[in-house]
Amino acid sequence: MQSPTEVRNSNRGPISELLSVLFHLYLMAALLAGVCLIVVAAFIRASGGSEFALDVIRDLGIGLLVSVFVVVFIEWRAGLTLRKEIAADVLEAVYRRTVPEAIFDQIRDSTFRSDVLRCDWKLDIHVLDVAANETLYRQVRDAAGSEAVYLMEVTVSYGLRNLNDHSINYLVSHGIDLDLCAAESGVPGFTEVKVAKDRFVIDEERRRSLLNTGKPEDQEGISMEKERGNEVLFSKLIELPRSGQTEIRYKLLRAIRAPGIYVLSCATPADGISITINGPENLVFSIRPLHPQGNAIEEADPGHWEFKFGILPWQGIQVVSSPS
Repeated sequence: MQSPTEVRNSNRGPISELLSVLFHLYLMAALLAGVCLIVVAAFIRASGGSEFALDVIRDLGIGLLVSVFVVVFIEWRAGLTLRKEIAADVLEAVYRRTVPEAIFDQIRDSTFRSDVLRCDWKLDIHVLDVAANETLYRQVRDAAGSEAVYLMEVTVSYGLRNLNDHSINYLVSHGIDLDLCAAESGVPGFTEVKVAKDRFVIDEERRRSLLNTGKPEDQEGISMEKERGNEVLFSKLIELPRSGQTEIRYKLLRAIRAPGIYVLSCATPADGISITINGPENLVFSIRPLHPQGNAIEEADPGHWEFKFGILPWQGIQVVSSPS
């Protein structure tokens, strides 16, 4: 297969090659003329010649040099853009031959043309002690109708990187399903959200109000709402700087059954995920990546897993809980 550069060169005819040579010869001539004019201006100054002639010749020389540098820079930028476009076209052509047409557009739009990348994705789960939180456990287990329910404090953090060479607006949004809901206890719910420097702390009273009334909350531009009766979510529209990265972190309180499954997926491509779980001895956790390379998950230490493969949109992990 030809490289993008080879493809570009093979499409250039003799006339294009001749014009390119003439163009570069013109730039060299302009560069030399500019240097010569500046040298002549320096000679006129040293010999005490006409100030008018000095100014005219010097300004012409400087103008020629500046024009050459501007043209070279513009050509370099245009060539760089062209190479990127050719590379993208070649890549798209290759994948069109191997990926069914019915799903190619989805792959192209969600992966090849993704505006952002999730970096340094971390999931930290701490199972609350039953004895220390007896009242809260009683309320949640009564609402669930089961004693085999545990409460988790979950912290998720990651960096959101802009993959474009210009700033973009991006909607940061995450939700919690209402599978195990104890509205009078404010479970489930977000307890803290931090997007860049903006922070929203949600106490128990606010969580109860949101679950019971559905009345939206808003602070620091971060919106919290109950959507369609089956999800609590937060959202914030942010501006991601050119090639920059914004830190996202949120905490939530939710319940999980034992045995049970907690699913965490990603709406954007990610460069992997790190998981840490602290729980009681009578509860065992395992991690199942929703990924073709699922067996590549590594348990570096007890209760700590690393998945170092790229994650595509809507892939993620299953946190599986079971009694020991």
